[in-house]
Amino acid sequence: MFQKLLLGKFIGVLPLLLGVRELPTWSQTDDYVLRSAFKQITQGYTIVQTSKNLTVKDLEKFALTIKKQRSLAQETTQKILKILESEGLSRQRFREIAQRKRDTEVPIENFSDEDLKKFENVFPEVKKIAQENLLGQRELVKSQGFTIREFNEIATKVQNNPSLQREVLKFIKN
Repeated sequence: MFQKLLLGKFIGVLPLLLGVRELPTWSQTDDYVLRSAFKQITQGYTIVQTSKNLTVKDLEKFALTIKKQRSLAQETTQKILKILESEGLSRQRFREIAQRKRDTEVPIENFSDEDLKKFENVFPEVKKIAQENLLGQRELVKSQGFTIREFNEIATKVQNNPSLQREVLKFIKN
């Protein structure tokens, strides 16, 4: 999911921001929820051969980056929800129309002209906010001392190793 954010594929941002694969709130701290959130965060990364062994410090920085990325994503979601609310368009309806724009098998008659107009009114601003979030995500990764490639390599290693997942989740919880 964050690979899409980091690599600039805008269409991958909307599901994240608008709930298709939304992460649970951090107030739900049981291990299952954290594991689920971590899998969602790292899902979709391209498997890459890593050239260095991971240190505890790498895992700590990675976990901190994940926490901060999630915080940025939550802020972005709130901004977008505020825009949708101001236009009188529900989150669910926005998702449905956005899906229709991607998937022509959803009949257009399912949407009123009013809803389509609302969507067209909010979409440019939603897109702008999502693009700003993308830049923020990239800068965040870099500010933590990672290149995008290094971050993705660590994510791949962690995603494929339950022991590393437990370590990262431990750091996220603390």
